[in-house]
Amino acid sequence: AVGEKSASKEFSLKKINLDELITEIESRGFPIRKQDNLSKGVSRIFTNPSYVLRRSMQKLSGDESQPQSGQALKLRPNGWTQRDGVDVRELVVGGKEVAKVIRCKRGKTGVKVLVNRSGLVDTAGVMSSFGKKYIVSAPMNMTTANRKLTEIAFQDGVQMNWLLTPNGKDGLLIVGEDGNPKILDKREILIGDLLTEEDLKDREISDACSKWLYGSSGPCPASILKETIRPFKKFHDKLFFLQMLKAKKLSLLCGMLLMDNGKTSRVKNDGDQTSRRFFLEFDDGSFGMANSTADMSTGELVELLTAMGGVKRAIYMDTGMYDKASYRDGDGKDHILGHVDTDESTNRVVIFSR
Repeated sequence: AVGEKSASKEFSLKKINLDELITEIESRGFPIRKQDNLSKGVSRIFTNPSYVLRRSMQKLSGDESQPQSGQALKLRPNGWTQRDGVDVRELVVGGKEVAKVIRCKRGKTGVKVLVNRSGLVDTAGVMSSFGKKYIVSAPMNMTTANRKLTEIAFQDGVQMNWLLTPNGKDGLLIVGEDGNPKILDKREILIGDLLTEEDLKDREISDACSKWLYGSSGPCPASILKETIRPFKKFHDKLFFLQMLKAKKLSLLCGMLLMDNGKTSRVKNDGDQTSRRFFLEFDDGSFGMANSTADMSTGELVELLTAMGGVKRAIYMDTGMYDKASYRDGDGKDHILGHVDTDESTNRVVIFSR
């Protein structure tokens, strides 16, 4: 809006009345004053101008593609060439597509977590390096404007970000060396979700488990797998948790836990109408992503997936300024999911074929 002529106003970089600027942008369809607070709305203008432009154009054209509650919900096959072990469906409400749901079979597909301390994971480079095995990728951890992760992150047992916040973003995506993902609740973690009986035969792991359980090194009983830890609340548990992530060479990213055991978890009513993306675990053990094709709030996509059924757990994936996500079909053609702000991100979850 700055520097653009309209029928009623002309703004310049030298002289701006903030209230007039907000009023002018709201007249173009972007409800800044309806944000959680005014400063957040104003900051969106400068930190994510492509979002402001896209939403304003949708408002002006009357094409907001919002799902209507109470309308019939259907899943229909997607027109892209299918891949072995992958099923892509369109979630349709009232005859209009509102989301794509990608479902991947364990054993035929796997997950790789990528994090870059310098703040850049080159999306094109990732897609090229995986070649024909590349299926889909997208960022998960939220990121500050200066490309710093807002939560703890691990890649292959190496800690890439140290920040552990005790509250909020309760979902953990943990991926082992075998490429199998798990969604866990960070507020209480079953040790059996991190380790197996076979792992207890490893001296380093066994000693760490025994120290956590008894306070001294030595053999550790398999009963420890039934114990739970609270690493984001208890210091003793945190040290043990970090030890296990390193010893098992696990990868980890964080996001808001939106569905757990098929039930809606704590979902903030953010109200924002924008692209939404979740990483999913299904009841049958498969995993994948849901990506809204209509702009909606977080809660609306949760409601749609709940009505669809079959989703065991869902964790939020960031769709802010570092947003590019794409799916590669059976013909090797790449399809963009959602809108694209940049080809780079601080972190990325990659699903690949084995």
